[in-house]
Amino acid sequence: MKNIRLIAVKNILLIFLSVAFIISTLMIFHEKKQDKRQYEHFLNRFYFQLDDTIASLEYALTIKDPEKQELLTSAMYKIEKNLEETHLTLEMGDLFLDKNIRTSVHYFMNRGIPLFANDGKLTVEEEAFLLKMKENLEFIRQGMYSEETGQEDPNLNVDTLNELISEIERSRAR
Repeated sequence: MKNIRLIAVKNILLIFLSVAFIISTLMIFHEKKQDKRQYEHFLNRFYFQLDDTIASLEYALTIKDPEKQELLTSAMYKIEKNLEETHLTLEMGDLFLDKNIRTSVHYFMNRGIPLFANDGKLTVEEEAFLLKMKENLEFIRQGMYSEETGQEDPNLNVDTLNELISEIERSRAR
């Protein structure tokens, strides 16, 4: 009689543990899938922040008329705003998705770009600075690009993203 009870308890326990294992496995699978989806969303957001910043830089570089100082000033503030949003996107990725996302990047912050418009036109040095910034951002965007999707590569890992960002910081130091 005692053996039958022991066998019944073992069977019930085995069934319970099996069900718990299956549920846990499904929950972990769902969580991993959700994490991947959120990381893909982060990459998409970062990629299009780069796009917006590059477009702002291209526009600003076309303003050559000193009498259009308001347009130049507005364009410089737009560039600064886009750079700050790009930086915030990286910070949000670090805080909420992956602690390994590089956020010590000062490339995107406090560039003083609105001051470029103070005299109503860009100096040769300021224009060269903006062109170099545009090249650097295009380098990151190109490194994130996937022929398959026609935009960012959803399989781009954090290490590759960090390497792209580190490369522009190294080029800035040269």
